[in-house]
Amino acid sequence: MNASSRQISLPGIAALIAAVITTAQFLIGLYVWSTKSSPSVNMLAVQLSTFIGSLVFRSGLVFLIVRWHG
Repeated sequence: MNASSRQISLPGIAALIAAVITTAQFLIGLYVWSTKSSPSVNMLAVQLSTFIGSLVFRSGLVFLIVRWHG
């Protein structure tokens, strides 16, 4: 089975949308934060680790909720 014939599942699409929204929120927040002050490397590392945890949690949670309901 090649990749073009595979169908994308509804839970996968929902998780992708949640990931895009979470990423957009992080990038907007990072842009605003960097325009107000010069971010330190330590604070940037904390923000990035929080973003990755949030991305995994939210995307996984949305995936599981849609899969359970759908």
